[in-house]
Amino acid sequence: MGAAAQLEISAMLESVLPLESAEAFEKANPVGKDGKVRFDKDGEEKREDEMIKILMKEKGISVIVLGGGHDLSDRMKLSSVQYVRVSSKQYEGVSRH
Repeated sequence: MGAAAQLEISAMLESVLPLESAEAFEKANPVGKDGKVRFDKDGEEKREDEMIKILMKEKGISVIVLGGGHDLSDRMKLSSVQYVRVSSKQYEGVSRH
């Protein structure tokens, strides 16, 4: 749970819950059993769709921490949801290359 667990431990978050099932994570995992990296766009989109479904079940404010390659803004179409994506300048610089 990485950064999210650190925020919970420091009492900055009330609780930390999984944002996806192990099955969705495994289907989207780009590292195969042979160790080769293969990006599966369909698998990643299904994984992000599951994240949205889980988020929609929660009440109040939810804070999620994802890697820089994730951008859920195109999937957050409900008017009752405010999605704010934060990225560092360092990541933006590295990801452009």
